Amino acid sequence: MTKQIENIQEQNTPEARAKKVRDILVQKKVIKDAEKDMTIHYIKEGVFAWFAGKTVAGFLKENGESIIMLLPLGESPKFDQAAFLAGYREIKQNNGIYDMYHIQDINEKTGQPKPGAKPLDQTSVEYFQAWMDIGFYLSKLTIEIWKHQDSEGVFHKATEGMIHTFWYTKTLRIRDIESFLKNKQIDKKMFDQTLKTIQSQIIGQISDERFERIGDEITFDELRDYYEKGFLDKNIYERAIKTLGEVEGKRMERNKKKEALKEKTKGELKKVR
Repeated sequence: MTKQIENIQEQNTPEARAKKVRDILVQKKVIKDAEKDMTIHYIKEGVFAWFAGKTVAGFLKENGESIIMLLPLGESPKFDQAAFLAGYREIKQNNGIYDMYHIQDINEKTGQPKPGAKPLDQTSVEYFQAWMDIGFYLSKLTIEIWKHQDSEGVFHKATEGMIHTFWYTKTLRIRDIESFLKNKQIDKKMFDQTLKTIQSQIIGQISDERFERIGDEITFDELRDYYEKGFLDKNIYERAIKTLGEVEGKRMERNKKKEALKEKTKGELKKVR
């Protein structure tokens, strides 16, 4: 019995679970077993980093499915802007490896890390979350671009893959798909399907501080508009209103503390002068 428990414990170690994920990728012929530089590292429950050499190629679920792949994000023309909104800057080192830094650790004049600044550990939860936040803002920027006509006055069709990405990053709002439908960028079937997804995400969106960071938080008027148009049922609407009230209360409390700290700082400075 003790031996069985030990075997189970060994199978559940981070290293053993990471090996299982790698075995899945080999079975699916995503990578070859001989490619020893293709390694998998446990990050947290349900999240594994896929390394190609010394670089993270992406993050995976335990079943081998992709959470987020970094190359498409890094190659986006809006990547630097999205990284800035998320509070990060990626710097290419002399060895060709990219390191991620907090934006406050970057010298504004040189664009290089300040002395003593350390990059994020690529096997840390923080590094994973940094990429998720960058993906969030990249999706947000992409949505705003697609809601407008191009230089030739054309609204481009939103692909199913793109909509699924927006689902996963939880950036898509009901007002966005209203715009897409109005401009014939999605059809009614995709609208209805996407609406259900957003309805399941809207409570989380209300408390997501990433919207607040760019001054685009969900408002009472926005929720009321959705409800009056029939996009939210009474149950979801009432839960959303309650959640937003709680969020607004916490936000006001934070702002009061910030103002109090500012006044205290001003007072201390006057004493020094």
